[in-house]
Amino acid sequence: MEKLDLSCGIVPVRFEDNVVKVLLCKSKRYGYYLIPKGHIDPGETEIQAAIRELWEESGCRPIRFLTNSGLSSDSNEAIQLSPLSYVFESKQGPVRKTVKLYLAEVSQEGDIQDKKECEFVEWFPANETTAQLLHHQENINHFIEHVLPNIHYFNESIV
Repeated sequence: MEKLDLSCGIVPVRFEDNVVKVLLCKSKRYGYYLIPKGHIDPGETEIQAAIRELWEESGCRPIRFLTNSGLSSDSNEAIQLSPLSYVFESKQGPVRKTVKLYLAEVSQEGDIQDKKECEFVEWFPANETTAQLLHHQENINHFIEHVLPNIHYFNESIV
């Protein structure tokens, strides 16, 4: 029987030098790049967990979220991208991993809080080459199919 594992995260973006960039975290444990995400703590909503994980793993705070009507500073209006779901093998057996992501413009306000999880953060152009930095083909495909098509909302609307 598959164990279920849910993570929530935010794809952090900013507009710099006429290019939308995404922030990726370098995993200290695994050595590859990832989108800041993690598990929901008791009492948190999915968006609250995503915001907390963003802060812990990158030191960033969201400024504006992608919503059905464009961009908004209200996290309650944030829309989730299509969820990513795949199965992987753990020592205890198969695990069905589901990742729910949001897109948000961010400000870098502080340092990485969870130094055990994230070694450092780095900004990359939002494109298919950057997608190849992610671990697992499922993550790469999801980034290309569901993140990149929504990046254009952040072009010149970012302040």
